[in-house]
Amino acid sequence: MFFLKLLSRLPLSVLYVLTDCLYLFIYHIWRFRRNLSLSNLRNSFPGKSEQELEQIARLAYRNACSMIAEVLKGAVMGREELRRRVRIQNIEILERFTREGQPVVLLASHHCNWEWLLLASCLELKIAVDAVYKPLRVGAIDRFMLEMRSRFGGNPIPVKEFLTEVLR
Repeated sequence: MFFLKLLSRLPLSVLYVLTDCLYLFIYHIWRFRRNLSLSNLRNSFPGKSEQELEQIARLAYRNACSMIAEVLKGAVMGREELRRRVRIQNIEILERFTREGQPVVLLASHHCNWEWLLLASCLELKIAVDAVYKPLRVGAIDRFMLEMRSRFGGNPIPVKEFLTEVLR
């Protein structure tokens, strides 16, 4: 955990350089799950050429590695920098319900930086924000992620406990 906290103190531009190197290693050298990814892309986009599928895979891996840099930075990023980087549009729609004490369920895909979205939601909504997550196998990384997700009042809920929490 010390190493992750140390890395999070680096400027985001340096973290991006490091994760670009990580991308090169994971995708081009180690080829981590590359065949599986390409197979899934072939099934999802049968009309795309192998070149197009390869480009989609490269972009997806690069995006995933960039997310690592952003997750690390999310552990120390200040409120104003986060607000500058993440803007929630039409938040007044939600505020009407939260003022009346009604629960609101928001769903987000893994298309954006959902970690920063959680942090920004905690800042902008000014209410407790529950977020479902799947605990990670490496304890130190899981603790780092829980600490980061809780920074501005987020309440991470393990997926196995989600139904109980919703019913409560």
